[in-house]
Amino acid sequence: MRTSFALALALSLVAAPLRTEGEAPQDPPQQDPDWATVVEQAVGHPRFAVRRAATGRLVAAGDAAIPALVAYQREHGRDAVPLELVDALGRATGGGPATVALLTDWAADPRFFWRSQALGGLARRAVGAAEPLFAAAVGDPSHLQRIEGVAGLLALDPAASGDPAARPGRRAAAVLLATHPDPRARLRVALLLLERGDPTGVPEVLATILDRAGAVWLDDPFGAREAVFAVRELRRLGAGDFRGALAEPGDEREQGRAAVLGWAATQGVGGAPAAAAAVAEPDWVGGLEIRSCRLGDLFLRWTADGTVSEGLGAGWRGTLDRAVDPERFAALRESLHAFPGTAVHGQVICDYLRVLDPLRGEPRAHHKCAPGAVPAELQRWLRDLAGALGDHPLRSRLPQFVE
Repeated sequence: MRTSFALALALSLVAAPLRTEGEAPQDPPQQDPDWATVVEQAVGHPRFAVRRAATGRLVAAGDAAIPALVAYQREHGRDAVPLELVDALGRATGGGPATVALLTDWAADPRFFWRSQALGGLARRAVGAAEPLFAAAVGDPSHLQRIEGVAGLLALDPAASGDPAARPGRRAAAVLLATHPDPRARLRVALLLLERGDPTGVPEVLATILDRAGAVWLDDPFGAREAVFAVRELRRLGAGDFRGALAEPGDEREQGRAAVLGWAATQGVGGAPAAAAAVAEPDWVGGLEIRSCRLGDLFLRWTADGTVSEGLGAGWRGTLDRAVDPERFAALRESLHAFPGTAVHGQVICDYLRVLDPLRGEPRAHHKCAPGAVPAELQRWLRDLAGALGDHPLRSRLPQFVE
């Protein structure tokens, strides 16, 4: 055994290439990563840390990894590509023509769940060829798509001096701020303008922090979430740290609110916004929401006596109230509770419909449904609700969920 080992060692030394004294050893040739495997890890590995690391490798590789990603979606469908991967590619600013082409393909597909994140990637890169996509997006049903459309047009606005309102991006931002019923869209466009030194949207930011932090839609404290986002973005933009404005009532909160108003004064905005809290909130007892990355969101709430309101609540532009006959509406609510319980129906990826109505205090009817997975009895109830509301946007949105 010892002789065989010695012979093998001698042969290996003879076979080894000679190296001149002082010459550095040669590194073995580097092989390209198996990007197909990296894509599979980023999409479906059971461990989050592995998925995140693989996603980072794909983003850092830029165009080199794009063919493997395109091949994966060709085999599995683009809806198999997760939000985290699309968002990471969109938030990066690197990548060449192949990356831009893939983002454009995603952004232009009205059926793709994560098209807004892809469009945001084109906006961050200020892709001039995407201007038609940006322009079309500002009128899209999805508030996420509208935000990114405005962001893209703002990124392409010429820097030449002159009236800012004459620039396409500024015009689109001004229209959205003045007319869009969704406060989430208005806030984000206001922040986009502020990032470019335009204080036009400062009143919207003030209203979010000072006036709307307590807004709740059914069981969702969305007002607090929006206020925290606004404060975080102001800090990122160097405006100041206004977290105190969101503290519990007391000295810290008053000082924080005063600091926000002081900052607004430096932007040419004086005084606090009109308080939406002064508008009395009805006694909401239930509601329905449709969330869709592709078709936009719809919010409905109702009182026990049949007042149905569209939108995110009192004091938020876009609220539409209509009355349903109280007896008819009471029977409608009772029929909803023929199938009580809390349940999720189907695989919810992005689009879903949710109904919540406690009736007697506990969530006896709370259903969250993916398209194509709404139980038959709930489908019948939704048709009855649409019939009671008459000519209402709910009617046009139900075909996504009701057969």
